[in-house]
Amino acid sequence: MEANKDINLEKSIREKEVHDGKNTDSEADADSQAEVLRAAGIGIAKDDPTEPVLTLRMWVLGIAFCVVVSGLNTLNTLRAPSLTISGSVYYVRLGADVLTEQQMFYGYKAGWGFQILITFSTFLMGFCLAGLFRAIVVVPQELIWPGVLGVTALTTTLHHVNQEQVQERYNTWKMSRYAFFTMTFCISFCWYWFPDFIFPALSYFSFPCWIKPGSKVVNQIFGMRSGMGLLPITFDLFDNTGNTYQVRNIVNAASGYQLDVKKYLAYSPVYMPVTYALNMFGLSFATLSALLVWVILERRHFMAHAAKRVPRLVMESFPSRSREHSEDERGDLDVPLWWYSVACILALFMSIFAIEWWNVELRWYGILLACAVALIFYPPLALVYATSNFKINIDIFCRIVAGFVFEGKIPQRKLFLLQCVGMPVGTLSSLGVLNRALDHITGICTSAAVNGFSCPYSSTHFNTSLIWGAVGPRRYFSNQIGYSALLYFFILGAILPIPVYYMTRRYPKSLWRRVHVPLFLRGLNYLPPATGMNYGSWAVVGLTFGWLVRKRLHSWWSKYNFVLSSAMDSSVGIAGAMIFFAIYFTGASKHFNWWGTEVHTNTCDWIGCAHLSIPKGGKFAI
Repeated sequence: MEANKDINLEKSIREKEVHDGKNTDSEADADSQAEVLRAAGIGIAKDDPTEPVLTLRMWVLGIAFCVVVSGLNTLNTLRAPSLTISGSVYYVRLGADVLTEQQMFYGYKAGWGFQILITFSTFLMGFCLAGLFRAIVVVPQELIWPGVLGVTALTTTLHHVNQEQVQERYNTWKMSRYAFFTMTFCISFCWYWFPDFIFPALSYFSFPCWIKPGSKVVNQIFGMRSGMGLLPITFDLFDNTGNTYQVRNIVNAASGYQLDVKKYLAYSPVYMPVTYALNMFGLSFATLSALLVWVILERRHFMAHAAKRVPRLVMESFPSRSREHSEDERGDLDVPLWWYSVACILALFMSIFAIEWWNVELRWYGILLACAVALIFYPPLALVYATSNFKINIDIFCRIVAGFVFEGKIPQRKLFLLQCVGMPVGTLSSLGVLNRALDHITGICTSAAVNGFSCPYSSTHFNTSLIWGAVGPRRYFSNQIGYSALLYFFILGAILPIPVYYMTRRYPKSLWRRVHVPLFLRGLNYLPPATGMNYGSWAVVGLTFGWLVRKRLHSWWSKYNFVLSSAMDSSVGIAGAMIFFAIYFTGASKHFNWWGTEVHTNTCDWIGCAHLSIPKGGKFAI
């Protein structure tokens, strides 16, 4: 059986790592991992393989939720602050960001045909990569994928009514998980009406700015819109007069939105805030090189042994052998690799057709280059995400490469079916909401947008596409502008994992084994569009529930932690949708104004005051 083979393979990997002096997979770590899985509801109830899956109820509810959730997630990506409902949020956001950037910032509207093809192919390509790399990122037992534990906890809470086994493990707390979920859901649902509608200033709770609304220094230090919480930075691009960079001044729409060199030289180079350049680009370079070195040093044995599964999976994909060799311990058939291969070819065809048919200044070999980069980086990125729930993005690297090349321009088979149905449904829902929002929300993607629809992620994508696409890395990293020193971060990132690896081998039981250089460097890369508010709330919640509550109230944490997460996630999503469609969409919010809806907008933070102003007619240069 494949499951037994994988267990033996994992044991051989651990034995090899112990022989090499590593101690990252100790028995304590294994016990802690098993404890987390039990808290998420995994292993509490025994699976019943005879239970029907493709029922009429499943199809009706599944498609309905797919339409609603994909539409809401697309809408929420345009907001600041943003909220998301668990699921394939990243793919929804990526597609929405690109299309919003294309239409609202570059002024090019390709139409529904291009939007459907490029969005669906993006969904499909990510789906195929997960299937093709299943042996490396899904089968290994040590990859627990923390991001899905809230979903498993919710599923256990709602669908397993037999609580005796649960109460035996967690007999200290008598309230059932279902009752706790219901109570938390209601409280969170009611509370969200305050920061989202009744008292919006709670979302931008920078009270020092309310006290000193005209102080540029205070607003830049504590501001949550144009400032960065406790960091004196902003997240916009500027020209050499200190004003927001106007891309329409350097591109020629008549020639396919290509860079007009004469206009660029007459207007201004691209200048960025120091923190934006350091975090978004410098540390991204360091993270990328550190990730590759870290995989070679720390995970080479894991990758090598996992790669040995690939030939077996390929052989088992042939119809003549699939039923004989690919049944798991429940009697379910694995999805053959050739299914994912066919879907991958379909995704390639749709994406190449879309860019060749519509004039978007990208050729077919650009798609092949993007797929090659994805194939190289997918395994190490998935390893980090599967163990830490932390995404390391490589979009900056992809844009640099593209800038040089194009400068100036459930049971597995049933689950496969459900995903294939969900992708086109989610695509149409996402695009419908996106186009409706771009056409009907007043001031969308500007600082004057209602209800925070300022498109923060699309703005960041636009900034990077402007640098790497229109202007090009050759001009941006020239010595005349002063950003060439950022390239040294590639070297810095490659060096940092080496001393950490040495210290881990030298002192295997010390805290050095907890140091993860790629995650450390990636920690600040979300600035921008994230603010100090995002980092502060993440730190408080993470330390409170991930360390303090788990240590002091362990039985409570084991029973309720992931249920609390799923309850707050679902309640905020439903409340946000209800508020938007019932209050903002109907225009009822225009008649509701008081101090709590306006105090945060009457500050320099909201307006974006600069600490030092350039004299009228003046310019600066680095």
